Amino acid sequence: IVVSVGPRGPTGYRGALARTFVVDPDGGWERRAHVACDAARKVSLVEADPGDDAGFLGSELRAETAAFGFSMADEVTRDVGGGIGLAAREDPPLDGDRELVAGNVLRVRSAVTHADHGRVELTDVLVVGEDGPRLVGDAPAGLDPSRW
Repeated sequence: IVVSVGPRGPTGYRGALARTFVVDPDGGWERRAHVACDAARKVSLVEADPGDDAGFLGSELRAETAAFGFSMADEVTRDVGGGIGLAAREDPPLDGDRELVAGNVLRVRSAVTHADHGRVELTDVLVVGEDGPRLVGDAPAGLDPSRW
């Protein structure tokens, strides 16, 4: 079960969060897809410093997910996120050639979809800070719904 929310605060700023829950998983496809998405999510904490290229961050999110054997053409999501604020989609896109600057707020998304197995997705909001990137909030990222 993928739960994806896009809340909007009282001042109009948007958020994003997606988690995948699997009740009693067999440890197969869902587990491998989740490990791939979580690894891609962690890449964003390394590749989102001020001065880094936003497009490179997007390509690294895709490449990390694909490194677990998922097809870049068929299974790995093309939408890996971008800027978020008063609008759901703002600059910088994670497909362009823009430079990340301190203060950028990004929706960072990793997802794998398969026709027979379903979808696994992790989405978070990340802030590019002077001293490096940080995720907003501390939502559990595991597959087990009981952690919530």
